[in-house]
Amino acid sequence: MLLRRVAPTLLLVVFGAACGTPPRLTADQYYTEGKDAFGEQNYEVAITSYKNLLDQYPFDPHAEEAELTIAESHYKKKQYAEAIAAFNDFQRMHPMSPELPKVYYLLGKSFDKQMTTPDRDQGAADNAQGWYRVVIDRYPDSVYAPKARRRMARCRESMAEHDRRVAKFYFTQDNMRAGENRVKSILEKFPDTVAATDALYDLAKA
Repeated sequence: MLLRRVAPTLLLVVFGAACGTPPRLTADQYYTEGKDAFGEQNYEVAITSYKNLLDQYPFDPHAEEAELTIAESHYKKKQYAEAIAAFNDFQRMHPMSPELPKVYYLLGKSFDKQMTTPDRDQGAADNAQGWYRVVIDRYPDSVYAPKARRRMARCRESMAEHDRRVAKFYFTQDNMRAGENRVKSILEKFPDTVAATDALYDLAKA
């Protein structure tokens, strides 16, 4: 009778081991797995490993590094919406982190990578230049400040050129007042751009 009662239990244990979830790894194993995968550019595995680390060992000393690497992995995979969400979560949860210059810079780049041509909506360029400005204003001595400055100039040029094209459209429609107002706005917001100089020429020609 005892054997009859034990045998089904053993079968259930064996069946569960075969069909259940993989055995839980140690925190160090998840961390090493994630770090190695990221170094080998296997970003999907890196994300999975680090998420497992955070889910099962939320107070591990490597938790902050894991959160940042998850965000970077999304960025590397060109999953920019996911990267933006992860970077934003990181900067909210770690407001004193020494990694913030990098986080803000990569937030800017995540929007930057979604920029379109000047004839299209410039929302991504506007968001990108906003994050680049945070890097420049808050961390002017960081290694990311010069990079942010160069990329912000490109964003501003695109936004100014967009407004210039709108002004030119108004001029072709003989709507001088609207065109002049748009040129004035370009000169106020983007005086350091090539598009601002070109807009003045368009106004004179009109």
